Amino acid sequence: MVFRTIKLTVYQCDLFQIQDLSKQLGVLKTQFEASTAEQQDLKRKADLMEKRLDAASRLIEGLASEHQRWSKEVEELCISREKLLGDCLISSAFLRYAKFAKFTDKTFS
Repeated sequence: MVFRTIKLTVYQCDLFQIQDLSKQLGVLKTQFEASTAEQQDLKRKADLMEKRLDAASRLIEGLASEHQRWSKEVEELCISREKLLGDCLISSAFLRYAKFAKFTDKTFS
């Protein structure tokens, strides 16, 4: 009878330990699932950031070539601006001549 009581007590202790371990296992599973979900979320965000970084790098490279083109165009516009006054004077002189030539052609016809 004493042996049965000791055996029963040992079994109850084992049962309590198993229940305690089951509770701990449940808590650990919940933590694992939460950590796994967080890891997947962080991985998704990291992939998104990597795509954005790649797009930004390509944009910067594209803008660098545009900067070179725009710089060249600014230089050309500065040169054209320097010649603008002379071009206007030549154009106005031609128009004045053309008007005078038409007037004399009509008068002498």
